[in-house]
Amino acid sequence: MTIPMAYEKVIFLDLDGVMITHGSANFLDEEAGEIGFNIKCVNVLNQILEQTDAEIVITSSLRRVYSLSDFDFMFKINKVIKSPISVTPHLPSRSRSQEIASFILENNVKNFVIFDDMNIVGYDTKYFPVYSHKGLIDEYVPTAVLLLCS
Repeated sequence: MTIPMAYEKVIFLDLDGVMITHGSANFLDEEAGEIGFNIKCVNVLNQILEQTDAEIVITSSLRRVYSLSDFDFMFKINKVIKSPISVTPHLPSRSRSQEIASFILENNVKNFVIFDDMNIVGYDTKYFPVYSHKGLIDEYVPTAVLLLCS
């Protein structure tokens, strides 16, 4: 029997609409496939990471296209101070909410927040709805830090 890994603090992070905002130039180098994040969103995420030392888990559908090493590169070239440690499982015919719930259960996640531009049900206080044209915003920092450090 294997003991599940325990995560103290996790940020469940979507990319499209959260870090990659709609209506702005998002490619660092389109030919090389380097995806550019909105710098304002990077600054907000970095503030949360600096104050909480949380881990990042990718929920984006891009997790089925890119590997963790691809995400590591993507986050580094976009100057995010931490890279993702994992991705949520892909559960066909299940919602993103259910994929997050599966990860939480399997990995004994204690404190978490969810940043997504999709409607995530069942996590009222831990889910931060993000508008795809704005991305991750400063106003979420205090509450996210409080939830992750409680």
